[in-house]
Order: sequence, then C-alpha cells, then structure tokens
Amino acid sequence: MTAWFIQLYSTTRTRLFYAAGFVCMGIAIEFLQGLGSDRLFEYADMLANSLGVLSMLLLKDSSLSNVLYQFERHILKND
Repeated sequence: MTAWFIQLYSTTRTRLFYAAGFVCMGIAIEFLQGLGSDRLFEYADMLANSLGVLSMLLLKDSSLSNVLYQFERHILKND
C-alpha cells in the first residue's frame, strides 16, 4: 500500500503522513490479532511491516517507483 500511495502523492509531507499511518496500522493490526484466538501477536510482524514501509520510502526515487503505474497502464492498454 505504501508503494501505491507514494506514487499517488508527490509531496514529502504527504508521503510521510501516509507512511506513518501505515506503520501505525500495522502495529494496530498486531494488537487486534492478539485479542483473538486464531491469530498471534508478534513483534516481528510489526518490525516487518515497518521495514516494508521504510523500504518503499527509500525506493521512491528509484526506477522502481513507477512500477505500479506502468503495470496499470499496461493492463488498461490491453482492455
């Protein structure tokens, strides 16, 4: 989701806002999973989610930054 929103919004402030929101969402999901009996609460999942968000922020200026846009353009062209 971070990759998608980074492509939608170009200002650094907005990107950081969404990134912080996704980190908080990942942490909240882990706490909610801990309340049930089917899923487990794990700090490692919180870390993995946060590192995923951070990695997309670091890749925002790379050639991979438009991969989702290019994919969507390719799919729409074939319709």
